[in-house]
Amino acid sequence: MLFYTVTMKKTILIAGKDYPAGTAYSTFAVESGRNVLITLPSGVDSDISPLNTETIAWNRPSPISARGAILKTINAYKALDEVVLVFDAQFFAPDYTTGDIEGISHCVDDLILGYNYMAHEAITHFEKQGSGRLVFILKYAPTSANPVRSGQDVRPASIPLSVAQDAFIALAENYAARFENDKPYQ
Repeated sequence: MLFYTVTMKKTILIAGKDYPAGTAYSTFAVESGRNVLITLPSGVDSDISPLNTETIAWNRPSPISARGAILKTINAYKALDEVVLVFDAQFFAPDYTTGDIEGISHCVDDLILGYNYMAHEAITHFEKQGSGRLVFILKYAPTSANPVRSGQDVRPASIPLSVAQDAFIALAENYAARFENDKPYQ
């Protein structure tokens, strides 16, 4: 009698550093043996990726879009083990330079609400599933508000972007504090 051990690939959703800019993240995940779904910028709809990954457009200020990304991952791979949220402030800087009311609103909707919605949907799924990992990756952009980390001559590219970066840090710290004792969640 023969016994076979079947190892299931872990499935990961990468959100925040959209395809194609997030290619390094998705390539690393594929090379480490994971099924990958990576977000696309809002308004772009493509299932084509040279990385053997799935893609989905993510409308960041929409809670429905965050839920849709989670559900598409589950439907495509029958599982969701990890969600990686990437905040690359220097990458975002060119898109969030205006200080007018519309620019502030756009930055808050995209870079604060979007990550909150995606983190909430991921944790909700992991609680139902009984396990999972939520990872926050920050590529820090120096700001004048923190001269210890940034140096004294650094000025923010955008105040709303700096606020969003600090909100992302607070989001990660608070999720970590909330779930640090729950062994099935990381």
